[in-house]
Amino acid sequence: MRPDTTGPIYQPIAWSETEKITAALKAALDHSSNDDARWLVQRMYQTKVNYPGLVELMLAKAGTDTSARLAAIQGMFRSDNILPNEALGALEVIARDEKETPDFRAGALRLLARASDRGPALDAIVASFAAFAGMDLGQSPISAAFEEFTRDAKNTRHIGALERFASGNDVAKRTLAQTILVNLATSALVKGKEREAAITAVEKCWARPETAANLLGVIARTKAKAYADQVKAHLKDSNNAVAEAALFAYQTLGLNDTTSSAKRIGEMNPDMVAALGVILQGRSDHLQHRFRLVIFGVCRSEFDDWSQRQSHLERRHRFVRLGL
Repeated sequence: MRPDTTGPIYQPIAWSETEKITAALKAALDHSSNDDARWLVQRMYQTKVNYPGLVELMLAKAGTDTSARLAAIQGMFRSDNILPNEALGALEVIARDEKETPDFRAGALRLLARASDRGPALDAIVASFAAFAGMDLGQSPISAAFEEFTRDAKNTRHIGALERFASGNDVAKRTLAQTILVNLATSALVKGKEREAAITAVEKCWARPETAANLLGVIARTKAKAYADQVKAHLKDSNNAVAEAALFAYQTLGLNDTTSSAKRIGEMNPDMVAALGVILQGRSDHLQHRFRLVIFGVCRSEFDDWSQRQSHLERRHRFVRLGL
């Protein structure tokens, strides 16, 4: 394959036979079957032969068959993963069409994610994926495609653009961008300066109440426990929306552990353990047996020998009642 000469220096220009060749290709497309037309359009686009209306013609040949449209668009990817704007627009329509099957919508999302390798397509891709940001997608194919894209470490190449979306006024795009940035900041696959850039971008989201509240919701949905301290710090935020979002994240992440203020078995003295034993009377033999082992260990930590332990429990009328 010859080197690609795309760029500011090398640009294709028309020559004396361009019009004749274009007319011949148009005629071939007009008189070809749908399958042949898709093959020809794909080859034309891949070899950078293009003219106004070419992509639309290819999509028209695919008709209303979503599977055929997706297959046709997939064949249009060049080696640098560039797609024409018309193809990106067609994918966006499929991805956001609630009448389409989840599998087709997920397929369109994955093709859009593939096109995200190139920066110019990012706006269309963000618009498509943002429609699903913050939604409960369950275990659907759409959810899988969404998770794949938002957790892809290759998104580090878009941190600058994502940072702008993350602080923008469009709530859906903001939620998507913050989701990607939080995933990048907490990913084990992202290292060095890229990780620092992602962390910095997330930190900037705390600056305003609306972006902070949004970020707390993202932290909850992504289960990003790395931000537990920030969640706790905002529980008493002066802004009600932020405080409520922090409480939601606090509960979702399982940070509301009430056992910290209660005594654990290993921290109890023998009196407390014996009282607990009364509560366990009538419970299963297996549970009582496990409790006997525990109570023996606790008493052993308080008294030097077994006679002291036995005497201590008997004085409180617990030893016989527990069957020890």
